[in-house]
Amino acid sequence: PPRALVEAAATLRYAGVSELLAAGGSARGTLPFDRWLVSLWVRYAAFVADVGGAASDLDYTELVIGGGFGYSLLTEPVRVDAGITVGLAVVDMETETTASGQSGLQEVQSGLVDGRIGLELALVVLLTDMFHLPLAVDADLAPASLAHSDRRLDPLLPPVPAYTVGLRTGLEVAIP
Repeated sequence: PPRALVEAAATLRYAGVSELLAAGGSARGTLPFDRWLVSLWVRYAAFVADVGGAASDLDYTELVIGGGFGYSLLTEPVRVDAGITVGLAVVDMETETTASGQSGLQEVQSGLVDGRIGLELALVVLLTDMFHLPLAVDADLAPASLAHSDRRLDPLLPPVPAYTVGLRTGLEVAIP
């Protein structure tokens, strides 16, 4: 088995409660121990569309640094991995709006650091011994949202995402 797996991927995410769609990329390093997997990863996503239709001029970014622990349910002819993840998200939101009674635009910007816990399931197609194609789905929850599902940093900004659901695909390289 390989000593390490390195992955670069593109991601598409839905941010729940905020009703935002974000796209970006991720990088992951994984150490396999027989069928057990330990990984460190970083994911960046930026605003693509507002599914709810309210914030077309929103600038939303999210940088998440995390780790995971998983298990390979199947190893051949494809690999199927399932795992749990924990992460720390740096969320930044910004918009421009006209203030009531004033002319011109007012910029509203706010951000926070938010904890995340999640699950992931990946189907990894083994193209060669060295190159693999991961296709993954994951979901994470911000535990702080359990007490307050409509967490707003500012009344003019959408709520902070209570959860996110994402798709990921890219290239994984097995290091012998």
